[in-house]
This record gives sequence, C-alpha cells and structure tokens, in this order.
Amino acid sequence: MKDNYLNVLKAIIASTALSAGAATAATLDVAYDNQPGTLDVQRSTNLFTRSMSRPFYETLVTMNGDYQPVPYLAEIIDVSDDRTVYTFTLRKGVKFHNGKEMTSEDVLASMNRWVQVNSRAKRYFADSKFEAPDDYTFVLTMNKALVDVLHVLASWNTAVIMPKEVAESAGEKGLEEFVGTGPFKFDEWKQDQYIHLVKNDDYQPLTEPTSGFAGRKEALVDDIYFHFVSDTATRGAGLQSGQYDIALRMATDDFERFESDPAIGIEKDYLGYLQMNFNTKEGVLADVNMRQAVNAAVNPTEILLGAYSSPEFFALNSCYNLPEQTDWYTDAGSEYYNQNDAEKAKSLMAEAGYNGEEITLLTISDPALESAAIIIEAELEAAGMNVTVEIYDFATYAQKRNDPANWQIALQPFSLNPIPTQWIFFNPGSFGWTDDAELLGLVDQMQNATIEEAKALWPAAHLRSWEYLPISKIGDTYGYSIFNSEKVQGFSTFDQGIFWNVSVSE
Repeated sequence: MKDNYLNVLKAIIASTALSAGAATAATLDVAYDNQPGTLDVQRSTNLFTRSMSRPFYETLVTMNGDYQPVPYLAEIIDVSDDRTVYTFTLRKGVKFHNGKEMTSEDVLASMNRWVQVNSRAKRYFADSKFEAPDDYTFVLTMNKALVDVLHVLASWNTAVIMPKEVAESAGEKGLEEFVGTGPFKFDEWKQDQYIHLVKNDDYQPLTEPTSGFAGRKEALVDDIYFHFVSDTATRGAGLQSGQYDIALRMATDDFERFESDPAIGIEKDYLGYLQMNFNTKEGVLADVNMRQAVNAAVNPTEILLGAYSSPEFFALNSCYNLPEQTDWYTDAGSEYYNQNDAEKAKSLMAEAGYNGEEITLLTISDPALESAAIIIEAELEAAGMNVTVEIYDFATYAQKRNDPANWQIALQPFSLNPIPTQWIFFNPGSFGWTDDAELLGLVDQMQNATIEEAKALWPAAHLRSWEYLPISKIGDTYGYSIFNSEKVQGFSTFDQGIFWNVSVSE
C-alpha cells in the first residue's frame, strides 16, 4: 500500500514537472512592421532599436510607470547637497549574458562609450566626470547642478550597460556583440526575417512590483522571435491564424474588426504628440504674428480625425505632457490651443504684412502624416496663406529640416519626454532655432533648479511657449497592438510592447 502511494506521488510530481517544463518552453512570436537599422541602442534612439533591445539591455536608472527616474542596476543613488555629485551603489551579483559579474569598471566603460556615440549624452555630459572608486560604486560629477540628470540617464533606456571589453572593442560601425544583463539574451539576427532572443536563466529579478520599465521582470518564455512583417493586413491575418502571438502597430482602420473578435486582446499605447515645428530663424514665420496666425487657423480635431480615423487614437490636450505626468501637467496657455479661427488668423496675417509668400510644409512619408499635412494645407489656404507640402522619407526630411532655407513648417510626431527641460525645441541650436529670451530664460531657470522649483516655474514657461510658438501642438496620438487573448497573458505596452512578464500557453 505504501509503495503504491509512493508510486502515485512520484507520478504526480513527474507530471507536474513535465507540465511546468512545457509551460516555460513556450515561444513568443511577435510580428513587427519594421526591423531596426541597428541594435546598438547607445548610438540610436530609433523606436525599433529601443523596442527590440529593451529585453536584453538594462540601465543604472530607468523610468517607472509615472515617468519618474528610479534605480535599476543601481541599488542606491546618493546625491550631494550641491546636486553635482551622484554616487551609484551597484547591485551585487548581476550577471552579464556572458556569465561575467557586472562591476563599476563595466559601468564606466559603458558610460564613456555612451557619451562618445550618443548626441544627447555628448551634449549633456561632455564636461562631466565618471569614476569607479571600487567594484560596486560608480560616481558621476557634474560641472554644475542640473534638474534632469537622472531623467536623461533614464530616458528610453539608451544609457545601457555592457561588459567593459564589449564597449571598448566597438569600432566605428558600432557594436559587434549585444551583451547585456536583461531577462532575455540576444541570439540571432536574420536580416529581413527575424531577431531571436532566448531566456536568460541566470537573471535575478527585483522584487518590487512592475511599473513601466522598473520593478520585477521575468522571462516567462524560452524564446522570443521578432518577425519583420511590413504589411499590416499580413500581421493581422498571421495573428488570427495562430502564426503570431502578438502583432504590433496595427492600422487604425482595422480597430473595430479586432475589437469585436473575442479571441483578440488589444493594448493601446501612447505614440507621442503630433505638432508643427516653426522656423523662427528666417522666412515669413520668423514673425511671431504669422506663427500665431497659423496656430489660430488650424482645427486640431479635423486634422487628427483625418490622420488617425477615430477619436480612439487621439486626444485634444494643450499641454506638452500627459495628464499622467502629474509633476509636469499644466493647462497654462490652453487659450491658444484649438482656436479654429480663420478670421483671427487673417487679422494676424495683416498685422504681419503677409503678402502671399510661399510657406513650405515639410513632412515624412507616412499615411497619417501625409493626411494631416493635406488638411493643414487646406485650412491655411482657406485663411489666405500660400502653402506647398513636400513629403520625404525620414532621412531626407531630417536632412532638409536642418537648413532654414528649406522650410517654414515641419510636421512630425514627438515622443514623450519625462521632463520638459529636455524638449528639443527649447534648444536654440536645434531645427526651429528658438531665440526668445523670455522663454529660454525660464527654461534655463528650470534647468538649474531643484525638481520642486522647476515644477513651480513650468506653467509660466509653458504659457510663454504658447505665446512665442516654437511649435504648435496638434494633439496626443495613440496606436494599438493585438494579441491572442486565448494564449497570451501579461502583455502590456509602455513606449511600445513590454515582453518580460509575458507567458504563452500552448
């Protein structure tokens, strides 16, 4: 009797073990509309590079779900009283994917490389000093106190940490190995077909609840395949047939069809906001009255509906930040948003002495942006402006917008920024060439303040920005991804898909 009981118990244990093994042996197949130009995320902040490298790279500081910087590979961050010295105590026992333990030497080499190859890092940390006084301490010394040091380190996970030997061996063309500390490891990139990641069995997750990029991360599948499927209909059909478990960045026109399918789950994600950059340096829009005229003439609702099909995918919001960013959300300047007033535009044009000069609107070859540009063109022409739309691939667009002789309006989306001081249009050297002393003075005060002081200054800066108009915000935009709700558990989005804490049942 005893032997029979033991045999039954052993059978139950074996069956449970097999079941558990089967669960963890699952593969997550993800259909993506594009492949990255590189996985060297220190060099590129491209959306596709960020998204596909995030499961295997990590940073000292990362963003939580409230868009606030919090420690990650660092366990403790001490800041000196004068806010110029940041001492990072590293987590012990963190292993790279090559089996080596992470120490401060690896952090030092990684950060030095980041500052060399990343334009934002170079601009921000060029006069700073990095030190590694012992194996588990990394020190950053700034030449002056700045409000957004941790935000820049955390922004969208570009300051990734890799082994010293990998960072130092990278040539001019970029990294040859992709070795991080994350819950998944890079395995293979088959050009134009897929990127393959495998589970990191040595990963030690944090115990804090998951929040944004922070907190607990677990690899709940053994393999992730990012399949490159450019056609939206093919991605959708592949998910419905069971070929893919998740399909990212789907067409807005198909939303209602997928929403009505009980076997399909939907995750909406914030894409950023659509806006018009203005050339304040030369041409007719160098006159603030003309910028105000353009801003008064446009109808954000009409533009967003034409570009994104449904109110599901946009929100009217005058603030450069989301309501969820409670530190930085403000309605200061909202009276200048969504005016839809052609008569006011005409009055401002007369004040500026506008005489039919051509206004060139640049945008990127993308269905939503092209639709938005055509609607803006019609609205401005209805107010009496002479507008020409020019559409280019992104590389050409990016090159043309750097020459003020080429354009007056540049239409593009902006990704979310965790802190207002990092908006590129507050940089006088960036395209648009903002030169308003009052606005730049307020931003400079914020930059040199504490977080609490900067929060108090931001409404005034935001109001002044709407008066001066380096940009005209049109609205917040959203996309969505779909997943097999009968198989996939735990999928969420935060700056595109999150692939840790996701499981797949067979």
